[in-house]
Parts: sequence; structure tokens; C-alpha cells
Amino acid sequence: LDSARRVGPAGRVIAVEPFPFNRALLTRNVAANRLDHVVISPYAAAETKETKTFYVTPYSTGWQSLVFTGEGRVPTQVEADRLDSILAAHGVEKVDLMKVDVEGAWRLVFAGAPALLSRRPRIVMEVEGDDAEVGAAISRLRELGYAVERRDSVLFARPEKT
Repeated sequence: LDSARRVGPAGRVIAVEPFPFNRALLTRNVAANRLDHVVISPYAAAETKETKTFYVTPYSTGWQSLVFTGEGRVPTQVEADRLDSILAAHGVEKVDLMKVDVEGAWRLVFAGAPALLSRRPRIVMEVEGDDAEVGAAISRLRELGYAVERRDSVLFARPEKT
């Protein structure tokens, strides 16, 4: 909701939320705040369009994952699609900022977004895992032409000046 307020009605926010409970909460909050410029996509952002196993925690709304199993997570099925396809379906050609908080599935998101990443939007990304995982994300962003700043497990990436 904070991003939607910052963008204002002249901008658009495409929220990707595959988990029905979270999507219902988000839908209610968007409506209650009259954020007509927010679109909620019911898909998980991934590398392909398919049904995927999504691991849900019964004790938190924020730890659902396409890649993390265990820790009492319950497998369920969700529909996934490529982020490039999700954006195209909503007529989005330009993205200024991409927020990635996908509980370890950033590689899947990136694999499904080559067109978007080639346009090099700014990226704010939370990376779950150890320093090696954060390092892998930083390396991938640098390969894609980004300068990266790290604050704990959050990465701030902006296109390198050419």
C-alpha cells in the first residue's frame, strides 16, 4: 500500500500475490484505501506458466514460498506465470521499480522476466538465506548491469551508468 500511495493515481502498481488468503487481505486493503491504480495478479511469478507447489506456513502470512520446504510448511498448488507475461497482460511496458520479496524464489522470478530485466528497472530485493545466497543475488544483478547496495538481506539495485 505504501508503494501505491507513493506512485499516486498517475502511476500503476502491479501486485503479484498467489496465496489466496494474502490476496484477499490485499484486495480488501486496496479497496478500503480507494487505490484504483493497483492491480492484483493471482499468479506466482516464476520461470514458466504452470501449476506449481507453493509451501505455506500455517502460523504466518509472510513466509509462503515456491522453493523453501520444511519448517512446518504445508504444500498447496498455485498458478504461476512469467513476470513478463503478467505485465504484458496488464499492458505494462515501462517499470520504474521492481520489488522482489519472494522467499527464496528470486531466480524463478528473474528467469521469467528477461524482457523486463533488459529494460533495467530499479530493483529492491529481499534475499532469504545465508551470505552465499545474498552473494549469488548480487552477482546476478551485476551480470545484468546493476550497481548494488546491500543493507543486511535487502539489495538496492540501480542500472549502471553506461
